[in-house]
Amino acid sequence: MNRLLLAASALLLSHITAGAQVAATSPAAQAAPAASSPLPSGRQARLVPTACPGDIEPGFPADDPDVRLLPDSTLNIMFHGNRFVVAAELVDAFQRLNPGQRVSYTSVPPAFTIQTLQTGTFTTGNNPVRFSPDLVMGNTFMGKALADPETKAQAAPGVLYSRIHGLVLVGRAGDPKLASRDVFKILNDPAVRVLLPTVQNSSHPLSFVVFAAIKGLTPANITDNKRFGASQLRHHRSIPARLLAQCEDVGFQFLQSQPFLEAKYPGKFQFLPYGIDADTASNEDSYAYVLTNSKRRAAAEKFTAFLTSPEAVAILRRYRLEP
Repeated sequence: MNRLLLAASALLLSHITAGAQVAATSPAAQAAPAASSPLPSGRQARLVPTACPGDIEPGFPADDPDVRLLPDSTLNIMFHGNRFVVAAELVDAFQRLNPGQRVSYTSVPPAFTIQTLQTGTFTTGNNPVRFSPDLVMGNTFMGKALADPETKAQAAPGVLYSRIHGLVLVGRAGDPKLASRDVFKILNDPAVRVLLPTVQNSSHPLSFVVFAAIKGLTPANITDNKRFGASQLRHHRSIPARLLAQCEDVGFQFLQSQPFLEAKYPGKFQFLPYGIDADTASNEDSYAYVLTNSKRRAAAEKFTAFLTSPEAVAILRRYRLEP
């Protein structure tokens, strides 16, 4: 894995870094964990997906909900993976407002986006497909990656269009293990199985809020303790699937997942809000980057302008992703 993909892993979950003071986003928001991590500085634990029969499959099937590739598209977009909940609605609204536009898109983690930028292909259903994006969305790391010659793409300055506004601890509806409604009590209960999100390389420092909140967590007791599971890389899909399959009991998601899961699986989940401060949240601000070598730059710029329109902001707001 090259240095850009390794760097991606360091930033993918930086919105929940330990020591960030948690700001309440609602009366139910939890207090911050202690600033000091329970782990020695620099310690790492290997996090690779653990077995669960209900989990999503690795890769992207031909009918994947986060991928729409058209043979005659007029615009190719790679969304910020964390904006998967709004990708289809934004594209459909743009096409309604702009007859004749046919948009192909993906909404996948940064590692897959960078790989596509480097190779010019995207693999879906085990079939590599030629795919040249005209517009790429992501956080500031993505902007830096686009400025790196290794990425083989250059971009105009990004346009901010979306922000996150907190996290939620997700569990199954009616589970008595979540009756206390206290995030830290739940996470530190030895009877609660905790699902940790796999990041974009095989290991990363244990310095995230989700880890610091679990007292006594060490590299060894992640890998050796069956209380902890690890999701597939696409944790926004993998975590809910694993919870429904009862492989684990709780896992963190962005706040945007609450309205998405409530609509897709009514009555199946319960949610405990977990506030994060503005500086921490800003690590996952999403920008639209128009690729300067695109032959369809005008269409990409039109979509970028649409992202800040009232129609687009209304869609973003429904999922708590408004700028």
